[in-house]
Amino acid sequence: MTIGNTYAYDEIPDLYDFEYPECAGPELDFWDLLANQSEGPLLELAVGTGRIGLPLARLGHEVWGIDTSEPMLARARKKVSKLPAPIRPNVHLINQSMSSFDLSTRFALIYAPFNSFLLLDPQNETSACLDCVHDHLKLEGKFVIDAFAPGPDDFLPDVETLTYLEHHPQTGARVTRERRYEYDPSNGAAISNVTYTLTGDGLTPRIVAFEYKLQLYKAEQLIKNIKGHGFEVLETFGDYRGRAYEGPEDNLILICRSAR
Repeated sequence: MTIGNTYAYDEIPDLYDFEYPECAGPELDFWDLLANQSEGPLLELAVGTGRIGLPLARLGHEVWGIDTSEPMLARARKKVSKLPAPIRPNVHLINQSMSSFDLSTRFALIYAPFNSFLLLDPQNETSACLDCVHDHLKLEGKFVIDAFAPGPDDFLPDVETLTYLEHHPQTGARVTRERRYEYDPSNGAAISNVTYTLTGDGLTPRIVAFEYKLQLYKAEQLIKNIKGHGFEVLETFGDYRGRAYEGPEDNLILICRSAR
């Protein structure tokens, strides 16, 4: 079985925004600091609805974002249209894949946030993505992967059901999410089947189901993979405040530079 996430998020742009609001606080501070340290435009891989890219644009950065989901990009473009007029030209949203992007610009910072690098199929996409990053980085530019390394619980099946206190902002619906999780040891993929149920007085019930897969790497595996594809790992962090990575309970944030 291969990992195929190209169109996984097409049905859920509004629910994605509902569950994952725009980044703020230490997460936004982290990306803003990296952007300020870079001289030139930023490229976000798997930009989605602009959860990170749009807040960075509001802070004055030129942000490019690629994604394979046109519905997610359409929602991001709608948000861009509501930005102040001077900011809008600094946001560039393009339907291209992380594993085959070809852009006319070189970037001082390319980043794969929020586990997006783990969406890549290791058989035919990961190496291609890293080659594209090499080709699009400016001299001394940085490549950042924000992922996680699995702990013991990530190898066990799980079912989680959650009803949100908040209501869907557009429809007023009550949202329940069920996530069925399993790990496939034959290929190292974590498989999540997610079902959203939206209900409310006077509303026709809506059920949205989708599946996505993440390729799980132990920290040392991911670092070895990155180095093996011509990158130098400059720093390794465990959270957005710059704390050192200590183990699977932490984020795994790699600050890299092309060594080619």
